[in-house]
This record gives sequence, C-alpha cells and structure tokens, in this order.
Amino acid sequence: MQPWHNPGRLSVGASRFASGSFHTEELFIVPDAKALIKSEKRTLVWRKAIGDIEATVIKMYRHRGIVNWHRERLFNFRVQREYEALRVLESAGVPCSVPLLWGCGSAAEHGCFEILVTREIPGVTNLKEALRAGTAPAVPDDLLMLFDAVRQMHQCGIYHGALLPKNILVTLGPQRRPTFYLIDLIKAIHFPNNVQRTMMAHYDLLSLVHGLTNLLPGINCDALLSRYGLGQTAIRELRDHLVWYRSTRYLRNRLAFQFKIWALVARWHKRLGLGTREKVV
Repeated sequence: MQPWHNPGRLSVGASRFASGSFHTEELFIVPDAKALIKSEKRTLVWRKAIGDIEATVIKMYRHRGIVNWHRERLFNFRVQREYEALRVLESAGVPCSVPLLWGCGSAAEHGCFEILVTREIPGVTNLKEALRAGTAPAVPDDLLMLFDAVRQMHQCGIYHGALLPKNILVTLGPQRRPTFYLIDLIKAIHFPNNVQRTMMAHYDLLSLVHGLTNLLPGINCDALLSRYGLGQTAIRELRDHLVWYRSTRYLRNRLAFQFKIWALVARWHKRLGLGTREKVV
C-alpha cells in the first residue's frame, strides 16, 4: 500500500503522548503492507511506531456521512467514547487495549474521519480465531478469567455493546494460563455507576455466551455465569433467552438508543443528587 499524500488535517481530542514527540501527519502514513491489519472501505487498522512508543495500533473510521459526522461532533465522537471507556477500564485494572490518542479530521482520500491510537498488546490472538484454530483454552475453567474481566467492566459502569469473541484478545502465559483483553469498545456506553445485574449486562452476557456456544457447541456456561455473579434464577432466564436470541442490526440499534437515553438520565440523576436508576434484571 502506498503512503498517503496530502493527509489533510487532524484535530487531536486527547493525547497521552509527550508534547512535540511526533507530528500529526505521521498518523496518516502506512509504512508498508506488512503494517496493515485491516483494510475496508470505511475502516483502516495498522501498526505504527509513534514518538517513543514502538508498538501502537491506529484505527481509522473514514468516509463518515455528513449527517453522522455533525451529529457526533455535536455530542461525542465514537472514538472519543471508546477512548474514555478504555481509560475507565485501564484505571480499574481491567485488561484492555490501552488508549493513547483520539482525534478527528478530514482528508481528500478519506473524507471525514475519526482516529484512535492504542498501545499494541504483544503476543495476543483474536479469541474467535484462536478457538477455531484450537490454540485458545476451550474449557469453562480456562474461561473463568474472561468472565471476571466482564464483571469488572460492568462494575465500572461500562456496557460494551459488542461483546463478541472477535472483540476479545487472548494471550497464554506460563502453564498456558490465559489473559483476556477487552477491545473494540466503539459501541460502549458509560453509566455513572455499577451496571452488573442490569439489562445492559444481560445483553452483553447474551452476546458473549451466544458467540461462545456457536464456537464451542455443547459448552456449559453455567459455571462461567456463576463466576460472573449471576444466581441460578438469572442463569436460567439467560439460558431461556439464548434459545431465541439473534443479534440483528435492528436490535443492536434499538438497544444502543435505549441505553444511551438511560445513561443520560442516570447522569442527570446523579448530577442533581437524585441517585441513579438502571433497569435491573
């Protein structure tokens, strides 16, 4: 892939790099095809050394429609929401991709775009691909730490919104002990308090268990859900829901709209000293 010429302009929303450690134009140059992780019409992902950090991952959402662009500019860009959600998880010690910078801009080649820079996690594999290849732990006991991380995420008030095996990275340590990292929180919604045992957590868990059972037919997730913190009644309800659950675009969009409204109301309740209310399941 050729380097991009005339990269346009970038407005940095937040950065953890030392001032003057790099030029913003560097963010638009892909050194060679080996650095490219993903190339689609609206999404580019590549590896790059920036400043004094040798391994970062740059994710660009490009060719944004003008209506979506101005709507998100008025509220919050999705890379800003992802950056802030990752900062919350990082601060709480939840394994995740560490955010370094977010920004937005425009260029002739990409139209209106958003960009997110995270620190690359060495030696990891996409959980979906790892399970298919048989290189990841595939028994419930090995997945307990994943559900620990999901519980911690919800206790931080973060609804993931796309909690699928493909959005989880795994690395194996000594004695094949796995560590799971939560990534791609582009649909995340941050609530001002714990969302464990709420409808938000219920749909995150549905999405994750649905993905795991498709990859590992016959797996019993009861012990995993119990480790997360669900009681037997809640586990039975989730299993019943799983029978007919399908993650359609309509459902995802409806939940995103509904949960964004609830998060906004919860923040106003907290600001006014009225407490917060989430839908408990």
